[in-house]
Amino acid sequence: RAVSGRGRGDLAEAAAPKETPSREDIYNMRQLSDDALGAACVFLSPEDAARYRETCSRAADVAGRDAVWAPACQARWAGRRQKDGWLAKAVGDGTLPKWRRHYALREREVKRARV
Repeated sequence: RAVSGRGRGDLAEAAAPKETPSREDIYNMRQLSDDALGAACVFLSPEDAARYRETCSRAADVAGRDAVWAPACQARWAGRRQKDGWLAKAVGDGTLPKWRRHYALREREVKRARV
């Protein structure tokens, strides 16, 4: 049954994402500050943040920052008995933590324990 005068093909076509961004989309993304992009990256899943990092060097820098990965680690580790130990290792000696690296290490550690 058609919805709003559209057939099934029209709905699928309307829901499909654009294959390539327009020049205007690219221009608008370039106008955002790194801080604004980083703030948006906080809402991405760790997998999506990792994929975004692969798109360009600016994305690699912005989406690889600790400000993006610290909340992802804390959310992922919430409720785990190892959380305090993992957070202590991530913060370490007081130097800036590399949260993305710690996220990957802990994920491997958890997978190894399940096997």
